[in-house]
Amino acid sequence: MKFLWNKKIPLAVCLGAALVLLAIMHLAASPAPPHPWFEDLPRPIILAHQGGLKEWPSCTMYAFHKAREAGSDVLDIDLHMTRDGELVLLHDTTVDRTTDGTGAVLEMTWEEVSKLDAAYRFTTDGETFPLRGQGHGIPRLREVLEAFPDWKFQIEVKQAPLEIVPELAQVLREYDMEERVLLASFDEEMMKALREACPGVASSATPKEVHHFVMASKVWLEGVISPAYSVLQIPLETDGRELVTPRTVAAARKRGVYVLPWTIDHDSEVELCRQAGVDGFNTNLPTRMEEVRANWFKPDEALFKSRR
Repeated sequence: MKFLWNKKIPLAVCLGAALVLLAIMHLAASPAPPHPWFEDLPRPIILAHQGGLKEWPSCTMYAFHKAREAGSDVLDIDLHMTRDGELVLLHDTTVDRTTDGTGAVLEMTWEEVSKLDAAYRFTTDGETFPLRGQGHGIPRLREVLEAFPDWKFQIEVKQAPLEIVPELAQVLREYDMEERVLLASFDEEMMKALREACPGVASSATPKEVHHFVMASKVWLEGVISPAYSVLQIPLETDGRELVTPRTVAAARKRGVYVLPWTIDHDSEVELCRQAGVDGFNTNLPTRMEEVRANWFKPDEALFKSRR
């Protein structure tokens, strides 16, 4: 700018140059290409968060079967690696919150992890623990892919060494699941490695990519973005700023990107998603979503006719 000022270049010339540059960026940019993961999914797409965290024990085969029975379209699972390289499903980096054990998954062997009761701390009333001691362990990724070969998955890779990436890529190829999986990670370096190792697998935007897209959409400049991702998985708001708005959704749709907010459990949240026009959402309450789907495209109907 100082250079331009010293040269006394007219403002109109500067604006014209900026407009030309924007036009070139628009022409050079391309939307996200279609991906098979999104084929044959109804609207709204229902993702069962951890299998249905508020209804069944988190990330257990028991929860996964229940979520499937409830009609969930996608199973949202979280991936970790044990010390001896086994890929296991657990939300937290430690086993403390959900099991009868303690310690970080990465510091435990599969033999140690396999002995834990993953339903030990599950309760819906804060007082009783009805599923303790019934054999609900921490599952391996292979077990879930074998049990649900025709289901679609969202796999979020949690805090783990990058060595987890080639192992995951190998398992997805082995089970022919590359078109049935959506990858996610909050870690920028991890997501870069995942996209390089799994080029045929759909992925979600990282926090940095979400920020850039939302900021661009606010000034109607989403057209200059060539998304390396297929989905914006975002909360309703962050730091007091709304993320899920009709403008964000419209901008995403123009770039071939889906919007799947998380984690949506309350009537008001579901209604906000409907008003914004999202493609679906992640929920801890899969059993309530059949009613939501029945009324989704009926603006004069309440999404929840019954309450429990």
